[in-house]
Amino acid sequence: MTDADPQKFPYLPEDVLLIILELVESTASPSTLASLARVSRSLHRKFIPLLYKSITLTQHNCSAFFYGLSSADTIKEDEREEWWEGELEDKKSAVARRLAMLGCVQNVRLEDFEAVTICHSAIATFLSLELKAPPNSWYNPKKPTDDTRSRRLLFHSRLPTNVHLSSNLLDSLRTSESPLNTKTGWIQLLQRMLKTSGVLSMEQPEGPAMPYVSRCLEPICRQVCPRLLVLDNVKEGGLHRMLSASQQGVAIRFRDVVEVNSRINGQHLEVMDLISIHMRRTPKPLYYIIYNVSSKGVPTHRGVPVQISENERIRISIVSYVSGIAGPNRRQGRVKLKVVMAGVESEVSVEKMRNDLVEFMKTC
Repeated sequence: MTDADPQKFPYLPEDVLLIILELVESTASPSTLASLARVSRSLHRKFIPLLYKSITLTQHNCSAFFYGLSSADTIKEDEREEWWEGELEDKKSAVARRLAMLGCVQNVRLEDFEAVTICHSAIATFLSLELKAPPNSWYNPKKPTDDTRSRRLLFHSRLPTNVHLSSNLLDSLRTSESPLNTKTGWIQLLQRMLKTSGVLSMEQPEGPAMPYVSRCLEPICRQVCPRLLVLDNVKEGGLHRMLSASQQGVAIRFRDVVEVNSRINGQHLEVMDLISIHMRRTPKPLYYIIYNVSSKGVPTHRGVPVQISENERIRISIVSYVSGIAGPNRRQGRVKLKVVMAGVESEVSVEKMRNDLVEFMKTC
């Protein structure tokens, strides 16, 4: 070896490489993972699903994200049959490759209405391909999906896909005059994104309750039928209009209370009203987690011992009330409720609320 030759180091042992890759998976930035995915076939297969697992779609990245799903793109005939099967690197056409990537998506955040418009266009192209839907047995051979019908889903991951509507998006609905900003438009969009086993979440914009609740969210919940619903930064008022018999799990984080009338707590009354109405709409068990609950203005309830914690007192008060309203034939074991008081424990993300709700339903 001459001085001009680059120094060659021995290859790292395979077990050391595996440890490094595991660390990279949890710590590297998306751009680093994208670079590593180009190194080899095995790394491509490992990191592409990670890059597509959780996505935020905006007016700036949405067109590029759906590259391959324009009206001019076609899929090869030999790729049409069982298009949901096979490895990404084996796909030949741009359409087949893009569909394979969309099958990795598990969490979608819609950030603005421009992104929603592009999603509609991608869905229209997807449907125009006239591909058959994956069979329900493909999603879980041992336990078929809880969807009642087979559908062609843009995000066709075997795991449930979760869809989040940002506060920025919901705020823009007030002024948008797009023909897509209608009950029909929203239902068509989410029926191609969300299985009933997925979670629909939304973050309410600042300010008072707005028309989007009755105009968009109510028909979505009643016709798209997500089983789990997560509502963040909520100002109390008429939430029961959004609920249908399909919802079994609901997580709500109330907005911080600035002023509370010492005689009455709006959060407390809202939850009692919400759950009691929900119980009348379905005979199924209901699971609720309520975050950021203020103890101010919550009435005491006869029979509730004062020695217990504040959140437990409020929980018992609510459950006792809604059970009494529902009547003896409906109340036994119907409602599982968890109350998280205002404070550090209520400073949670939508993702944390979603995961908490899923685990709460498993353990109760």
